[in-house]
Amino acid sequence: MTLTPHVTVPAALLADLNSVWAIFPPPPEVPPWALERKEIGNRAEAYSVQLERSRVRDPALVAWVARDTDALGWDVEVRTANPVRCIEVKGSREPDVVFFMSQNEWQQAASLGGRYEVHFWGEIALKREPAVEYATLVASGYPVVLADPAALVQRNDYSATAVRWRIEKPPTK
Repeated sequence: MTLTPHVTVPAALLADLNSVWAIFPPPPEVPPWALERKEIGNRAEAYSVQLERSRVRDPALVAWVARDTDALGWDVEVRTANPVRCIEVKGSREPDVVFFMSQNEWQQAASLGGRYEVHFWGEIALKREPAVEYATLVASGYPVVLADPAALVQRNDYSATAVRWRIEKPPTK
């Protein structure tokens, strides 16, 4: 006599195994430094939202648009006037005003002119409680606001350096 093992699989488990998401790859592992950099950026954005909300009569007119999409080229909109103010936020652990802008951010800065500004929050320390740190940074003069950064670079108040180049072969006709 030969015995063969039988395995009974519940229908719900079989349905899960046959689903398309069962073949999704595991989420990518993100190195700790990248997570920390993202957290610094998130905190800086939150600080700019808090600052702008404290300056307007109706806080609902300040939108944290980067929470919905990163395609715009800015993080915060202040909708108290038409056209809206568009704010790109940069954060750093260091006090020196040094940051990177994507090609899209730079193009938006050049296109929007005086409607576009950068808020730079330096000296961010993730171990500090955010509300206390926010008050401390504001008292220290943050954020550094660069209104119309493209014009500031054009006037040589700031410098911009290309740090990478895209090389491509044009399509053939």
